[in-house]
Amino acid sequence: MEVQLIYHGKLTEVLKRATESVHTEALTAADLASEVLTLHPTLVGNTFQLAQNNTIISGHDPIAEGIVDVFPPFSGG
Repeated sequence: MEVQLIYHGKLTEVLKRATESVHTEALTAADLASEVLTLHPTLVGNTFQLAQNNTIISGHDPIAEGIVDVFPPFSGG
């Protein structure tokens, strides 16, 4: 499937890009996160979260074709 990764915050600085389209075989958030680290070894050691359809996804949460946001750590207040 095709997903468009949209990077936010410091991740855009680290990767020197804000978006990219990738073909993935990932079915879960954990699989996609692993693929992101394989694509961008500079992110190893950085914490990030994935979101799809305005919902944070992780672990065994399924992903769908479309847009996936990639967020650096953030805190609420």
